[in-house]
Amino acid sequence: IDPPARQNRLVTLFRLMLAFPAFLIATVLGSLLYLIGFLGWFAALVTGRMPPGFRDAGAAAIRYTAQTYAYALLLTSRYPHSSPALPARPEPEPFLPPFVPPTPEPGAAA
Repeated sequence: IDPPARQNRLVTLFRLMLAFPAFLIATVLGSLLYLIGFLGWFAALVTGRMPPGFRDAGAAAIRYTAQTYAYALLLTSRYPHSSPALPARPEPEPFLPPFVPPTPEPGAAA
């Protein structure tokens, strides 16, 4: 968040009206986020991780919504942008190691 700065009163007066299109886009992206979460849950059950496309689309939806609220609540004068492009990042490591069943010791009763 930018440090406090002097803002134009006219822009501040019309801030909610200016943010209305961004709120509409954020609402659509929020609905998309629920769909991504629902479908991603099934994909994660099968593969053990969220597909990268779902993860990136969900992050873009959350990022745009946060920018919209920051603009509407006068935290920043920067209008929300919808670029989902982020710098490339490595794939996250799995949280748990794969399960390896224990091997029975020789001479142990089964």
